[in-house]
Amino acid sequence: MEKILTLAKRGSSRLVEKKSTFLGHAAPVRDEKEALAFINEVKMKYPDANHHTFAYQTGENNEIQRASDGGEPSGTAGRPILEIIKQEHLRDTVVVVSRYFGGVLLGTGGLVRAYGKAAHQAIRDAGIMEKIFGQKIAITVEYHLLGIVQNYLTRENIFVEKVLYTDKVQLHCLVIFPRINRLLQELQDICHGKLDISLGDTGYFSGI
Repeated sequence: MEKILTLAKRGSSRLVEKKSTFLGHAAPVRDEKEALAFINEVKMKYPDANHHTFAYQTGENNEIQRASDGGEPSGTAGRPILEIIKQEHLRDTVVVVSRYFGGVLLGTGGLVRAYGKAAHQAIRDAGIMEKIFGQKIAITVEYHLLGIVQNYLTRENIFVEKVLYTDKVQLHCLVIFPRINRLLQELQDICHGKLDISLGDTGYFSGI
């Protein structure tokens, strides 16, 4: 059962260190394109900030990793932010920290701590969630078979996203991959083949 950890939603933080203000923003993303879009969004929100630093990690095996110090001394901002993302074992995550300089130098160590802390607080505010690799399926049955199918799905702890009632009933479910083949066969058996099953998107989903 393949699982990943990512952010539950967007999060933010505000940290003041020696008169400098650090504004952290974290977000879950699906790919590098979304990460870059979020970075630009934060930059546009705070156009007068002295520095915009960021890091993100995404890809099938977290192979896409980028970090930027945004004009701060090398290694004092982007790398600490990326290390926080790695320490939390997060995938598909971007964090941006914008700094308003307050006139007092923090030094290399002070910058590393401040950027790391602002990133960590933004991640905590967003919350961390687990996602499991699976597939969406739609099960369409006659009304007289609905109870049988629902009992089976409940017994197997299958997550039902929604149920649509028309001339027939359609149940939209999320199923983890190791269980799909068995589930499809058992549904066919209990309904004696009198159902339609459509396979949908595959990917990492919460709620499975």
